[in-house]
Amino acid sequence: MADDDVDGWDGDDLPLEQDLGAAVEEDDGGHGANATGPQSAAEEPLRDELRQLRHRLEESEQACLQDREDLEARMQEVMQKAKDRMLQMQQMIRNKDEQLQEVELERNAALTAAASAAA
Repeated sequence: MADDDVDGWDGDDLPLEQDLGAAVEEDDGGHGANATGPQSAAEEPLRDELRQLRHRLEESEQACLQDREDLEARMQEVMQKAKDRMLQMQQMIRNKDEQLQEVELERNAALTAAASAAA
């Protein structure tokens, strides 16, 4: 199952929407699809609402997908900046280590020279 799986729904299909659409189409109350009786007139607002809900769901899905893509891109940027900063810090540490080694060599040379002069 996908990571974003919620109650068996992976977001690729719309089982609730399909079930509702099928129920509205199948249960016409014994009237034909073009019936104009009281039951058909009462169902039309429900069908309109269902269409609007489907449309809103599609828009919400698109917005969520765009948000996810934006967040993934931002995460990549942040990760790259962190990696670059880490590499800079490693280089700074190497530079400081080299400077420390040079100072130690100079100190050792000075101590050796002082010991030779004292002897």
